[in-house]
Amino acid sequence: HAAGDGDYTSTCTADVSQCEVGDLSGKHGMLTATQNSITAFFTDTYLPLSGANTIIGRSIVFHNSSSARIACSNIQELRSRSAVATLDYSGVRGRVRLQQQSPWDP
Repeated sequence: HAAGDGDYTSTCTADVSQCEVGDLSGKHGMLTATQNSITAFFTDTYLPLSGANTIIGRSIVFHNSSSARIACSNIQELRSRSAVATLDYSGVRGRVRLQQQSPWDP
């Protein structure tokens, strides 16, 4: 499907190595906000912050329960093996912080 056409179906399975790199809800499940706030931590060994398949410069997009986009932001490198996406869109605010734990990770 064309980027931004809103018609996307996840093909993610129980074997997360077969999921698209950025299909975070397919790999880790949907986020559910309570009291207008979400705090969640996930380990994803297939989401590199360096190397040929880095996610730096890509974007993170949040959708509501009806699949409409509600917020997005570019992923920016903070320092080696650390990145952040800051959201401030239509009343949705927040930060997504990404860290690569090991210097030997790809």
